[in-house]
Amino acid sequence: MRKSKTAFNIEEMFLEGQHTPETMREFASSQLFPIAAAIYSACNKQTRIGKITKDFRRVHRANILTVNGFMVAVITYDGDEFEVCHPIRSTEDAIGACWIKSKSSGYIRNKLLKDTEHPAYRIRETVKEADHSVSSAVRYTLDQSIDRIMGAGVSRRPEIELSKPVTAFLSDVVMGKASMSEMSCDMRTEFEDRYAAYTHMTAKFDEAVDRVKDMFGNGKWAYIPDINGGVVLGGLSSEGAVKALDLYKRGSALPWYHTHNLATFDIAPKWYPSHEAIPEEYRCEVDYALLMLKAHRNSDALFPSVFHEIWADIGASMDNSTLLLPR
Repeated sequence: MRKSKTAFNIEEMFLEGQHTPETMREFASSQLFPIAAAIYSACNKQTRIGKITKDFRRVHRANILTVNGFMVAVITYDGDEFEVCHPIRSTEDAIGACWIKSKSSGYIRNKLLKDTEHPAYRIRETVKEADHSVSSAVRYTLDQSIDRIMGAGVSRRPEIELSKPVTAFLSDVVMGKASMSEMSCDMRTEFEDRYAAYTHMTAKFDEAVDRVKDMFGNGKWAYIPDINGGVVLGGLSSEGAVKALDLYKRGSALPWYHTHNLATFDIAPKWYPSHEAIPEEYRCEVDYALLMLKAHRNSDALFPSVFHEIWADIGASMDNSTLLLPR
């Protein structure tokens, strides 16, 4: 009995808005196409072929992205050997570590599709993680903004710090083995001083959380310039950030994207071939926010060149090529 094969429309494998029919046909007949098709199949059709690089002899590189335009992999062929590499990060198309290389595209396809022990098989997880780059940028902004207001790095809501003798005595009070009237003067002084410091820091922490929550009140634009030859833009509501801050305020650690969706989109992220290709209704808002940021930075450059920065006064931040801009 013949095994059934997964059928798909070749045009659906390509990132929307980037390729002409001629380019798609040319790539479909190239030696890289079987590898791109294997990735597409392995990832349940959740990848797209992005920027394609060729010379007069052959297609020798292609970006593989998520449906939303975030980098997943770079596949290359130098005329002798095929490689499937991880990008440095999902918001940049520079090549990072190599998952697999071989002179045989069939060998690579087999490892991608069937060998669960091979590192290349992990590309499935990479697809899921790629879109979380915005969540990471949101978390960075929340975490660093609160740290700056607090004047020090914090990992959770402040806790009262008492010496062991005071802790032991208060434990006895709770268990009915002692009363507060028996507390020594030294212990009482320590307790009152530490409690005053604790209430001061918790009040400061709560204020910091509330200020950062206000900063996300109207949501953010998530903007990634210069990715795959174009840009990615999406609109964030405040929901994910506010829920994360509420958890933080109640005593939990600030959650990561593995356990909490910090990036709640009300306008789904999408790749565009250029900034000018962004729909005008969105682009006007983004342009205004970029000009505000440019003026705030007192810079001639429209886009920041830093990897990590927060401009709290205007509610903007940058984390690994992801710009969060006020809406």
